[in-house]
Amino acid sequence: MHSNEITGKLPEVSSIAQKSLRWIDTSNNRLTGEIPRSWYGIKELNFLYLNKNKLSGSITNSISELSTLKDLWLSDNMFRGDIPLEIGVMSSLGKSNSAIFFPTMT
Repeated sequence: MHSNEITGKLPEVSSIAQKSLRWIDTSNNRLTGEIPRSWYGIKELNFLYLNKNKLSGSITNSISELSTLKDLWLSDNMFRGDIPLEIGVMSSLGKSNSAIFFPTMT
């Protein structure tokens, strides 16, 4: 769903989808609001691309619950606060062929 000029907020993720989603790419749209709490329950998510939107709020330490992430792109949004330290201990990130793109936090 990247690069489609989609507007609005990120939807909640159902408990069924939390068990099967592996890849989410909503980059380069016009999405607003915060990352919904239900997104942190996606247990098998490998790739999360939320960059180049208008997302706001803070990135909470709950992001560490996404323990299977290999790529995490959050840049070019309007997040505020600090980047959680928990990201540094996520074992799936930082391995070869992994990418992490952090936002500039305000």
